[in-house]
Amino acid sequence: MLNKTVLAGSILVAAAAIAPTAPARALCAAPENEAILGMWRNVNANTRGITQLEIDYVCDDVRLCPEGGECSQVGAGYVVRAWGACSPTDCEWGATEADYRDSTAHLTAVFDPGFAEKILSIRITEDGQLAATNATLYASGDDRDSYSATYFFEKE
Repeated sequence: MLNKTVLAGSILVAAAAIAPTAPARALCAAPENEAILGMWRNVNANTRGITQLEIDYVCDDVRLCPEGGECSQVGAGYVVRAWGACSPTDCEWGATEADYRDSTAHLTAVFDPGFAEKILSIRITEDGQLAATNATLYASGDDRDSYSATYFFEKE
């Protein structure tokens, strides 16, 4: 004769073994510098340079899946999106991955619109603003002089 308690316990154990579980979720480590994240607007509303920067941190479990295309995995790290002064609306430079150097507390992001390489060195200032130095290096054969400019931003 079966012991009803043993039988009931066996059924519960078997049910627990085949019960659906919550989906697995990867956890990201916190970025090295969370204060730098967010949307930043140039303090000079009349700038002819960079008007806005958006800085984000992407986890390595994010997958980009274009409709009808293959999914690609994005590495963990910072992503910078930039806008420059244009008329009638600002020109979006797009987004690029950025390297963070803990020793200097700077992000470095490189944009390549084709006619020049734009290297941004981004940091938080002592007063909480964001400083972005843009070194624009024109492609060989371009008559323009390469230049560097620093812009200051406040968090929106």
